[in-house]
Amino acid sequence: MNRNNEQYMPTTYGSPLRQKRGYPYPKQMTSRQTTVRTNNFTTETNNDDTNNDTIPRPLPPVITNPAYLQGYLRTKIGKFMKVNFLLGTGTFIDKDGILKEVGVDHIVLRDIKTGEDVIGDLYSIKFVEIPD
Repeated sequence: MNRNNEQYMPTTYGSPLRQKRGYPYPKQMTSRQTTVRTNNFTTETNNDDTNNDTIPRPLPPVITNPAYLQGYLRTKIGKFMKVNFLLGTGTFIDKDGILKEVGVDHIVLRDIKTGEDVIGDLYSIKFVEIPD
C-alpha cells in the first residue's frame, strides 16, 4: 500500500511548498544572558551592547519556602549532611558532604574526603540526616 504522502501532507520537509516558504524563524541569535542570584531574587543581565537592563525577579516559592524540601535544605547550606538516594526499586546509595547549593531539581554536596562536588537528583532523595 504505497501512497504519495506529498498529496496528503504538503507541508512536510521534503515538499516544494516547505522549501519555497523558507525557514519560519529569524536567523539571528539571541544575546547571552547572565543570571545572578542573591537571597530571594534573581537578576538577569542581558549582555548585549544595546540593552543593559537588569530585571530583579523573585525565585519560585519551591526554593524560598521552607515548607518545601528545596526551601528547607536551603536553610542548611554550609552544614554537613548524609543523603540517602533511592535508585531503581531497591538500591540505596548514601552520599555525605557539606551542602553547597540547592536548585529546583538538584543539590550539590562537597565531598569532604576528595573535595569534589557531587550533584544529586532531588527527586530520588529519600532521607537526609543532618547531625547537630
